[in-house]
Amino acid sequence: MKFFISKLYIWFDKGIKPRVITFENNRVNVITGSSSTGKSNIYAIIDYCLLSGRPNIVFPVINENARWYGLEFNVGDKFFAIARKRPTVDVVPPELYLQYDPFPEPFYPTSCNSHVNDARRELDRAFGYKSNKELFYRSSFVFNALTENIITSPYDFLNYKFYGIDMFKETEDRCKFVESVLTPDVEQINKINEELKNLQKKKKSYDSYKKSLGSKTDGFNDLLTQLVNMCIDAKLLTDKIQDYPDEDQILALKQILEENTVPKEEKDKYDEEFKALQEKHSRISLQLTNISRAKKEQEDYIKSLNLVEDSLKPVEVLHEKITIQGSNMWTSHVVNSLKSSLEKISSNKRQIETLPFVSEQAIQSLELQLKSIEDSMEKITKQKGSLYQQVNNIKLIGFLESKIVELERLWQKKHKEELKNIEIFNEEDAQRISVLEQMKDAIEQKQLVTIPKLNECIQHIFDGFQYMEHYEHCYTKYDMKQERLMLNNGKSILNYDVIGSQSNYMFLHLSFFLGIHRYFFENLNVRHIGQFLFIDQPSIPYYAGSENVKTTDKEKLLDAFAGINRFMKYVTEEKKEQFQIILVEHAPDTYWTGENKLDYFVTKENFTNGNALIPQYVLEQKQDNEN
Repeated sequence: MKFFISKLYIWFDKGIKPRVITFENNRVNVITGSSSTGKSNIYAIIDYCLLSGRPNIVFPVINENARWYGLEFNVGDKFFAIARKRPTVDVVPPELYLQYDPFPEPFYPTSCNSHVNDARRELDRAFGYKSNKELFYRSSFVFNALTENIITSPYDFLNYKFYGIDMFKETEDRCKFVESVLTPDVEQINKINEELKNLQKKKKSYDSYKKSLGSKTDGFNDLLTQLVNMCIDAKLLTDKIQDYPDEDQILALKQILEENTVPKEEKDKYDEEFKALQEKHSRISLQLTNISRAKKEQEDYIKSLNLVEDSLKPVEVLHEKITIQGSNMWTSHVVNSLKSSLEKISSNKRQIETLPFVSEQAIQSLELQLKSIEDSMEKITKQKGSLYQQVNNIKLIGFLESKIVELERLWQKKHKEELKNIEIFNEEDAQRISVLEQMKDAIEQKQLVTIPKLNECIQHIFDGFQYMEHYEHCYTKYDMKQERLMLNNGKSILNYDVIGSQSNYMFLHLSFFLGIHRYFFENLNVRHIGQFLFIDQPSIPYYAGSENVKTTDKEKLLDAFAGINRFMKYVTEEKKEQFQIILVEHAPDTYWTGENKLDYFVTKENFTNGNALIPQYVLEQKQDNEN
């Protein structure tokens, strides 16, 4: 992200000329001078004007004389001018003055027009952070300042403590933060994680809802299925009912209760009628049986008479012959007796045939009566068939009646649960999760080479330095867990834990900061980190306040400055990008001018001979006022 500072302001009491320091973009802006002149407080003022909630400005001399601090700067294509009242020991003013043009000359802030929280949100957007769920712009400033208290530290390579941000308290959180900044697709992975989080939350909520719904409605579903299946088995419902909504199935069950009640009076009436018909049928059947038997016996008797008659018919011929020819008395007696028997048999036969004992008409009448009775019984049987079926279903209907109220109660409970405003997790959501997880995996695969690529960029800076005593040919390795840049000789799996002098650590810190910004240029298409670096006194290991430093130490410091200059050349000429460095130093400007000229170095202030961050005239004016 393009970021550079144009001017820094310190306003004193009204009527006193403010301290104004100007800076150039694409330059190493050097402020040099003696000790205790306020050089290191320049970044503290910059940080305060960039809306720090925990000021690091020292009170004696600087904060006690200042009234307002101001900064003019660019973020991307946007210009900002911010003025903040000085903080006190107890109060950090939440109000500020903000405008989008340079402060006019002369200008003295007298009022506030914005709140620090509103201004932070505006700067978040300017730095490309689109929501509070992403990184804050202030968190990223750890990559923009190589401060005095870490530049020679063996252990601290990012000054988290300076910013006092809660998210930096735990090592794990700091590591995640660095990983997220180094990620080539940080914005994309943030969006993926956010969408995944929302979809997984949606799925979890929906799964919980379904589980709750299932536990609350299992009883309803089981009971409804049981009752419907029982009615289907009893032929009271068809299979199609199972395709209907639950409410319609309940209605069908209630209709069965209404339509399939067996009136006891009607059942008793049919039973009585059927019983009477059964008795009448039995009586007539018995009568018909007896008559039929008598008729058969009569027919058998007539048959026997016919046989006897046929056997006696020769007697008539014999009688005629005897009458004509004559016979003895005994023969006449026998023949006459047989003839008399024949005549009686014939007479009886004629009488029986003329007046039969059993009338055919009577038999037909009885048979018709039986047929009528049987038809009536069949009709009643058919009518009772439905009733008998109902009787067989009495247990089912009774069970249904006992359960229908419970079923309706469970239905209401289920319906109430279903009416809850739950966002449905559908198949498209599941597919989207799968796609997002694949995208995330692909990015995480890229992250596997993040540290190796970072080490390459740091190594490039490191290899440019000539005065890393005893470690010139080592390899740089950033250890994420230890939060340190370490060296390795390339022959051992173990890194050097200690590398000796402060000078070596100063070079290591320069390699780390310049290397990480090189990494941003080489690997990130979308950069949220400002293209800016504040470096506080690389000369700390050597400079004792005069030019009487060892020749080798001077050469080391010149080597450090040359490395910074090479980085600026790489950014502006090779990458065609912008970058700004503000460097505060003890060393005099002869280290970057004259025969040691460095193209990108420019001296902006020289705090010597009474000149300091708080000008001498301010202190004199204060003294005059006190006198």
